[in-house]
Amino acid sequence: MTTENHTHIPEGWKEIELGAVIIEKAKSTIKVSEATNFGEYPFFTSGDSILLHDKKIIEGENLFLATGGVANIKYFDGEAAYSTDTLAISTDEEVKARYLYYYLLSKVGYINKNYFEGSGLKHLQKKDFRKHVFALPSSPNEQQKIASILLKFDEAITQTEKLIGKYKKIKEGLMHDLLTRGIDEQGNIRSEETHKFKDSPLGRIPEEWEVERLESLLASLPNNIRSGPFGSALIKAEWVDNGVPYLGIDNVHREEFVAEFNRFITDNKFKQLLKYKVRPKDVMITIMGTVGRSCVVPENICDAISSKHVWTMSFDEENYIPELICYQLNYSPWIISAFNGESQGGIMQSINSSTLKNLLFPKPSLKEQRLMNNALSKMSTIISEYQILSMKFKVKRIGLMHDLLTGKVRVSNCEKQKEQSSNINVVSFKVQAHNQHFDDAVLIGAIVNAFYSDIYTLGRKKIQKLLYLIRRHQEANVACFKKKAAGPYADEVRYKGGEPIAKANKYITTKTNTLGTAFSKGENIEKALTYIEKWEMLSDIDWLLTQFKYTKVDQLELIATIDMARCDLEKEGTPVSLSTIKHLIATNEEWKAKLKKDYFDDFSIQRGINESYKLFGE
Repeated sequence: MTTENHTHIPEGWKEIELGAVIIEKAKSTIKVSEATNFGEYPFFTSGDSILLHDKKIIEGENLFLATGGVANIKYFDGEAAYSTDTLAISTDEEVKARYLYYYLLSKVGYINKNYFEGSGLKHLQKKDFRKHVFALPSSPNEQQKIASILLKFDEAITQTEKLIGKYKKIKEGLMHDLLTRGIDEQGNIRSEETHKFKDSPLGRIPEEWEVERLESLLASLPNNIRSGPFGSALIKAEWVDNGVPYLGIDNVHREEFVAEFNRFITDNKFKQLLKYKVRPKDVMITIMGTVGRSCVVPENICDAISSKHVWTMSFDEENYIPELICYQLNYSPWIISAFNGESQGGIMQSINSSTLKNLLFPKPSLKEQRLMNNALSKMSTIISEYQILSMKFKVKRIGLMHDLLTGKVRVSNCEKQKEQSSNINVVSFKVQAHNQHFDDAVLIGAIVNAFYSDIYTLGRKKIQKLLYLIRRHQEANVACFKKKAAGPYADEVRYKGGEPIAKANKYITTKTNTLGTAFSKGENIEKALTYIEKWEMLSDIDWLLTQFKYTKVDQLELIATIDMARCDLEKEGTPVSLSTIKHLIATNEEWKAKLKKDYFDDFSIQRGINESYKLFGE
C-alpha cells in the first residue's frame, strides 16, 4: 500500500486504494505507428497528442494513462481507441471518472517519481499504482461538484487559447497585408485594383514606397551595427554573479525582449566594452542557435552589452521605426527569402554582416509607418492580454485543484441547496406564458433604463443594435434581424413585437421629431426590471452596459454588422477575414453603401472582426 501520508481526512471523506475503484480495460493491440490520422475516433497514446483511428475499441467515460516514458493522463467521454502503450481505465460507482481524472492530473509528478521505473525507458509499475491510497469525498455529488468547478476552468482555458490562436491568425493576415501593401491616407489597405503599384526588387509595391538597404537606415552613431565581444576581449572567467547584464540569444525572442539576465560583467569590464553597449530601441537579431529571431530593446533597458551570438543595430527613428524593422526581419517574405538564399538549401548556421547590411526594405512614409505599427501593436496587445488571462486561469486552476482535491476548501451542502433552489425557481417561473416578443419588450425596457440620458437622445437605431448584441450574448435566436441600411434591424421588433408591447405596458415612452424617435423610461419601468431579475438576466444587462455604455451608435452599427456578416460566413463554411467580410457587404444591396462610410474603412472593419471574436468567442 502506498500513501501520501494524509495527516487529516476531511469529514465525510474516506481513504481508498486506486485498485479498489478502477476498472482496467483490455490491453490494446493497436500500435502507435498504426494511427491512421483520418479515422473518426480519437486515438490515445502515451504522447501528448491525440491522434485518429478508424477502429473503435472503447466507449463511455474513460481515463487514458501513459505506461511508457513519463506520466500522462487524459479523460474522454465517448467512442475512442488507444494504443498498446496506454492503460485505459474506467471507474466503479464509488468515484466519478472526471473527479479521478483531476485527482490523478494533480499527482502527475508524484506518479512519475514513484510509479515509473526502468534503467532505460521507464514504465508504469501497475502493481504499485493500484496500491496507491488517496482520499476522496464519500458523496458522489461532492465529487461531481468539484469536477464541475475544475471543468469550468478547463473550458475557460480552452476558449482563451482558441481566441489567442484566432487573433494570431488575424494578426498574421494583417501583417502580410501591411508589409506588402501598406495603408493609404484614408486608412484603407491598398489593392492593385484601386491603387497604383510599381515593380521593385521586392516585387510589386505601392507607388509611394521606396526600397532601401538596411545599412542606409541605420542611425548616424558609432557602432550602429555590432556583434561581439570576441575571443580574449571577454572570457567566461570574467563573468560575475551580479553587475552589468551580458545579453544573448535567450533574451531575444520573436517580437519580445526577455528581461531575464543570467550572465553579468563588472562595471570596469563594461567600460572597456562600451562599443557593445545596447541602446534603447535597438533591434537585435539572433545569429546562432535559432537564427533570425528579432526583437526591439525596451526603452527602459539598464546598462547592458550584447554578445557575439546576436547582431545589435541602432536605427534612425526619424527615418524608419525600429518595430517595423523587427516585424520585417521576423516575417517579411523577402527577408525570409534572402536568409534562405544564404543557407543554400540547408539550415542557416549564422547571419554575417554583409548579408544583414544588404537586406532590402520597402520604405513607406514615416506617417504610414506609424499607422502600420499602431495597427500591429494593438493586435499584439490583444494577444498579450489573452495570454495573461490564460496564465491566470491556469494558476488559479492549480490552486483550486489542490484546495478542492484535498478537502482544504469544501463544496458545502448549503451551496448545493442554494443552487438546487435557484434552479427550481427558474424552471417554475419560466413555465409561465411569455414568448420572444414579450422577452424583447422586457429587454427593451431594461435597455432604456440602463442607457437613457437626459442629455443624449436614445434612438431606435441604438436600441435595435443593443437588442441584437444582447441576444447574441445570450446565444438566443437573431433570425428576425435582417440586413438593412442601418445594419442588423428587426422590423418585427419595431412593428409587432417588443417595441409596441413595451409601449403598451408603459415600460417605455417614445417621442418622434425631425431627428427620429427618442426613447425614454415609462411609468411601469420597474415591472420590466422585476422580470429581468426573475429571469436572471441582470448579468446580461450589466454585460451590455459594461461593453457599450460609451459606444457611439455608428460603432454599434459597425460591430453588429460585422458580427452578422461573420455569422453568415461561418454558416457557409467561408473563412472570416477582412476581404471576405468586405465582399459580403459589397454584394448585398442594403449594405454595399456602408463601404463608403468613414467608419467602415479597412481598419474599422478589422477592429469589428476582432471585437466580434472578443465579445462572442469562436
